[in-house]
Amino acid sequence: MKRQGVYRYLIYIAIFSVFTSLFFLYGFPAERLTSIVNGRLSTMTGSAASVDEASLGFPLALKLKGMETAWSGESVLLGDAFVSPDLVGLLTGKKGGRIRLKGPLGTARLSIRTGGPGARITVKSLVADLQGVSGALQSPVQVDGFVEGSAAFETADLASGKWNGRGTVKADSVILTGPLLEAFGMAPFELAGLKAAFSLEENLLTLGENSIEGDLGASARGTIRLVPARPGSSRLDLVVDLRPGIGMREKISPLLTLMGARPRADGSVQLKVRGTVGRPSVTS
Repeated sequence: MKRQGVYRYLIYIAIFSVFTSLFFLYGFPAERLTSIVNGRLSTMTGSAASVDEASLGFPLALKLKGMETAWSGESVLLGDAFVSPDLVGLLTGKKGGRIRLKGPLGTARLSIRTGGPGARITVKSLVADLQGVSGALQSPVQVDGFVEGSAAFETADLASGKWNGRGTVKADSVILTGPLLEAFGMAPFELAGLKAAFSLEENLLTLGENSIEGDLGASARGTIRLVPARPGSSRLDLVVDLRPGIGMREKISPLLTLMGARPRADGSVQLKVRGTVGRPSVTS
């Protein structure tokens, strides 16, 4: 057989193998794939996350529809995710991938890398839709605006559930409304700027430099003891300094008095925030 004929047959075999692999790959039962994905999510998040449907995307990706997470006993819809593998990781023997998430709470771009018992998660970009977040949390105050952020987290042992990392968040304009603020003549309430940095050590989140400007100035210090499997149960231990603007002092004073706070001569007040994220307790 001539060399050209050998090459031709090898090409035919390669094409046949590729299409056969694709046939079996994309013919994989969706129900079985969804079950596998939910099993893996249950292991990684302590049964805190699940998906309605999982399917394969071209050329080699995973499409997750109806991704949900638990919050204070309620299911919160995160949206749909598109997961693609890290080809460099495949070549080096490590597992990893990139994730694009879009839903009612906002959008996010992440990368995940695992090797041995440990893992690293990098949040390259996060845009949280505060209107969707306040609705999902059934907050008495409605919030409109977007918060942007980035972060990196890592753990030496996934089974331990203990994470370390750091990150930043910022926002340019956030509007607060709702019956509670309307009752005190404070709606709409604008926060013109927000910025904060944080660090995380074995699930203990510590606030770094942070500030809020606008109708109400504020800064906070303290910690949040995170519970990854149940975010709403995360414990708060914060001290918040509030500085109402001149035009807002008379309006906010009744609300602060109702909370038992004692404003200083300039209208500023210090509050202690305890309890959990799902059920915070505020005292002066």
